[in-house]
Amino acid sequence: MSFELLEKEIINVGLCQGCALCVGLCKHIEMEDTRPKLKDYCILEREGQDCGKCYQSCPQVNQKVFETKEPLGVYSLRSKDPEILAKASSGGFVSTITRELLENQTLSEIVMVQGSDDKPIDGGVIYKRSGVLKRLVELTGETFDPVGIVGVPCEMRGAAKIEEDMNREILKIGLFCSSQIFPEKRCGCTLLGEANLLPIGELQKFIEEWEQENQDHSHEEGKRCDSCKQYCSHCQDFPAIYSDITAGEVGSQNGYTTVVAWTERGKELVESAIAKGLFEIGEVSEEDLKAAINFKSKRDLLTFEKPPRQQVLDYITDQGPTTISIMVKALNLEPKKVRYEALRLTQKMLVQMKVEPEMDEPMFSLICE
Repeated sequence: MSFELLEKEIINVGLCQGCALCVGLCKHIEMEDTRPKLKDYCILEREGQDCGKCYQSCPQVNQKVFETKEPLGVYSLRSKDPEILAKASSGGFVSTITRELLENQTLSEIVMVQGSDDKPIDGGVIYKRSGVLKRLVELTGETFDPVGIVGVPCEMRGAAKIEEDMNREILKIGLFCSSQIFPEKRCGCTLLGEANLLPIGELQKFIEEWEQENQDHSHEEGKRCDSCKQYCSHCQDFPAIYSDITAGEVGSQNGYTTVVAWTERGKELVESAIAKGLFEIGEVSEEDLKAAINFKSKRDLLTFEKPPRQQVLDYITDQGPTTISIMVKALNLEPKKVRYEALRLTQKMLVQMKVEPEMDEPMFSLICE
């Protein structure tokens, strides 16, 4: 499960969302034009180390079937801060709550989309390929202070994975994401909110920059954009259920933000902010919210070719004792790749290797319980 597989299944076919989690996890990967690329080499291929973190952690690989989850609270809120409202796309909830959490030192830092000056966008939520998970990985390695992140559902899945791996609490503020793409003049694409078109200029920039180097890839990416079959088209998670709190426009009147609390921590923070008088309270149409959730949850998840190691293990499991040459023919993989994966599985005590003088080559089989 090397970077080569991530490149083949996710990056080169236009499914990379640009969260940069792989970059945060591996010093050999960097972002270039909103896409991950190897700086030098993959340690799994060059040094034979058992890694594969870039592939295993990718939110686009780790798709999850949407599971119905009952929220602990649903609110319609409008900030009372006129400066925030002047810039906000709806009720200014995210800008208000993040400012409050930082000012009262509930959190030491919140990772979110930044402007050209590398400062968080203050007022109005921007959807784009942002690399926020790279910064979150760095931040959790720099400090034990409480931190948070603002992002779309796939980024919340990645943040939840980081939270689990790091064994620490991260406040996750998600954004409703319908991931419906429409062409817009000079902007390439826009992400549709309830009433606002939010630009993703990065997608058009990406197409233009790659056009000269790889016309076929650029053409396919452009078609994917025009036909709504880009990197978000398979996602089933509209309300970002892996968040503590989710915010968006669906379900509220113009000028208000619908806010959903999924965890006790999220509910406590929202209700504390309401009690402090930071928001006006409006009416929520939970029917509209449920309709949006149900519509997106019916999408089909993507299916990926299994990694070579899994193919080898599955073959041994299904077919019983076998050899390298038999698996090479059956799986249509390179002999050195099959040999490498079989030996790795042996090292990991998942299969056993039997060698006898009369054998032409070793026999691999599952380890008996």
